[in-house]
Parts: sequence; C-alpha cells; structure tokens
Amino acid sequence: MIVWTEFASPAADAAWRRQGSHHDLIERISTAHGFANKAACPWLKLAIFGDKRSPKGSLRHDANVLRITGIEADYDGEQVQPGEAVEMLERAQLKAIVYTSPSHKPDRPRWRVLAPCSEGLDPAVRPALVARLNGVLGGILAPESFTTSQAYYFGAVDGAPDYRVQVTFDDIEEGRCIDQLDELDDIAIGKPAAEPKTDRGDEGATVSADARMVSELRSALNALDADER
Repeated sequence: MIVWTEFASPAADAAWRRQGSHHDLIERISTAHGFANKAACPWLKLAIFGDKRSPKGSLRHDANVLRITGIEADYDGEQVQPGEAVEMLERAQLKAIVYTSPSHKPDRPRWRVLAPCSEGLDPAVRPALVARLNGVLGGILAPESFTTSQAYYFGAVDGAPDYRVQVTFDDIEEGRCIDQLDELDDIAIGKPAAEPKTDRGDEGATVSADARMVSELRSALNALDADER
C-alpha cells in the first residue's frame, strides 16, 4: 500500500491523506481530468505530513514531513520524451509512473516521475533516493526535485490533449521500489550546482548536454547489466 498527500493549491492550507495500491495511484493520476487551467489542478506528494503550519499557514514545508512514501521529481528540459524516460527506468528495474506536466508539448516534453518506496521512510534519506533516480535518468532532473517537501501539479487541463500517463512494465507488479535498488548508488547523481545565468539563450548547448547525459547513463546501465550476468 502507498500513502500519499494531496493539496488543493500551492498554499497547502488543507491536506488530504490518500491510501491505495500502486494501481490505485496510477488510476488517480490517469483519471484526473477536466481542470480549467494549471492553477486548478491538485498537487500530489508521496509523503505523510503532520499538522505543523508554516508562518504563512502552509502544511507543506520540510519541517512538517513525517515520513516519505516515495519520491517525485520533475524534468523540464524539453528534450527527453516521457517514453524515453520509461525505457531508462525499466532498464534499472524501477517501479515508477511518468506523467506529463500541464506545460508539456509533444515537441517540448516536460514530465514528472513518481517512484514509490517499499515502506514509509525517514525524510533524511530522500536526497540519496532522488540521486538514484537522477542517475538512472542521466542527471537531467530539475534541482527542485531534491527539495524535501516539493510537490507537483497533476491532471489534465481542458483544451490540452497532450496529457499522458505511462508506467514501467506491462505488468505493474513488476519492478522494484527505489529504496530496494542499492546498486543504483553506483550511478547516483546528486543535486546539480546552480549554473550562472547568461543572456545567450544557448539552447543548442542544453540539447547537447541532455543527449550526452542520456548516452552516458545508458552506458552505465549496460555495465550494471553486464555485472549482473
């Protein structure tokens, strides 16, 4: 069973704790439709929160995370397709859900990953687990993915037909939870250092960097496969 928390808005002044199987979580993500715009979409976090509020009244802050039940991460690089991410996650034997964000376009992909844990864990282990996921995906995750209390919108916005939800493996019972894959520490990639902003708009450099990281990742996963054999 997986426990997750939903918030109605970024303000997170109210929270709803949900519980279900991996299939139930997939169904929840897949059937969330009919939202007028991005701001109307709910937020989701694979964690259990307490009742401690921030000075602004929010329940969603790092000090209020009691346990994590999985990790969620964001990709906004607009180069790697969700299907490519699923392939890389499957190569790593990782049980996960990939769904597109409200700003996703087929030619400018943006998506999120949900990777459940086998049990509730101390929030202190989360950065290491996100680093595992980041390594599996070639180091392309957005830096905010490492924030303990970070949550993300989910659901399809009216007039935006490109919302997609994909899961690893045809049988959703296949795969292992992120905390069970200690071997992924060998390819883990931590939170990237902040890069200085420029006014060059060098999009080509971003494309090349993403392609290089994905290529290096596939080589690393091939090496892991060879070791297992």
